[in-house]
Amino acid sequence: MTKRLVHLLGLLITLTISIALVSCKRETEAPAESSLAGPRQPNILLIVADDLGYSDIGSFGGEIATPTLDRLANEGLQLSNFHVLPTCSPSRSVLLSGTDNHVAGMGTMGEVKTPEMEGHPGYAGYLNFEVAALPEVMQAGIHQLA
Repeated sequence: MTKRLVHLLGLLITLTISIALVSCKRETEAPAESSLAGPRQPNILLIVADDLGYSDIGSFGGEIATPTLDRLANEGLQLSNFHVLPTCSPSRSVLLSGTDNHVAGMGTMGEVKTPEMEGHPGYAGYLNFEVAALPEVMQAGIHQLA
């Protein structure tokens, strides 16, 4: 046998023994808690920032150095089709409910609600009970990932 063939045979035997040992260890270990609970739920980090433009952070082409946000965005899923409203409260109601801000009860900011808006649907000034908020949907486990 040549030296190279002996070396390759030795590597093959070592690899086979290693695989066998790893396989034996896995069989004797107790199953992980997450495998008993069913499919693993995703980790979701939702960052809401006032006065931050879509392209302000580096991962979306911004000029501001945002290495931590860039790393999070590059390791996860980047959502890029969110449309804001002129003020923050209605925008957040859309984000949290997935519906029109009037359906969610936030037709306008509570601070600028006029007497004419009082009692009209869509102008409650808070996230109403007509919609399921994102945390409720996530906690109930009824979300679906595409």
